[in-house]
Amino acid sequence: MRKMHASDPLLDEVEEAQRRVEAEYGNDPSRLLASYLEEQERYTGPLIRRQQSGDPLLDEVDEARRRILEECGGDPRKALESYLEYQKQFGDRLVNYEKLSHRGTSAA
Repeated sequence: MRKMHASDPLLDEVEEAQRRVEAEYGNDPSRLLASYLEEQERYTGPLIRRQQSGDPLLDEVDEARRRILEECGGDPRKALESYLEYQKQFGDRLVNYEKLSHRGTSAA
């Protein structure tokens, strides 16, 4: 698989975990998020807010996620609908790990 970053064992582990979770739900973000929402209902206590990481890209992603959730009135179901709408609208600009894993595997 072609890496989007320099080799980093921690990032490699996170990406592998992400692929396993996505595969478990048939690479279907609706099913995955529905499962997260079910799980969330089990835990009614306060959520721990992530501290700024110092990494501008991660902080930007976290801020965008927070802003979208806020725009949806803090309702994770509305946020899911918003994410799915973004996926339809901008799907050609999203990273597809399945397609990335097949790059460079064909004979030249």
